[in-house]
Amino acid sequence: MRWLNIGGIGYKVSVPLSTSEKLPSKGENVRLFIVESVGMYGGNVTYYGFLSQEERDIFLLLKQEVPGAGAKKALDYLDKVTKSLADFRRVIVNKDIQTLTGIFGFTKKTAEKLIIALKDKNRTI
Repeated sequence: MRWLNIGGIGYKVSVPLSTSEKLPSKGENVRLFIVESVGMYGGNVTYYGFLSQEERDIFLLLKQEVPGAGAKKALDYLDKVTKSLADFRRVIVNKDIQTLTGIFGFTKKTAEKLIIALKDKNRTI
């Protein structure tokens, strides 16, 4: 979670750990691709920020296509996926559960869920 100041207004933005580590020091400019999410029950608005359009698109794909993956879970998945997007695409297409669990750190159940949900989405991953 980071605070961003945009035109004198502060926004709380959730970012993947991998993005947080790459953000510039306080006071420096940064360009983030933002996704707005409105809570189902409380109507609270949460902002999610990404350093690239590709990360943003993968976050949305994970959130929308993987059963049981809300925004927070999709953010966790994205942290693991961004270790190597090319390898992630390959293991999804090849249905390689062992690599998903070993290198990417998903549980077997989650790896199976990802493969089922994303196997036909490899062009968008």
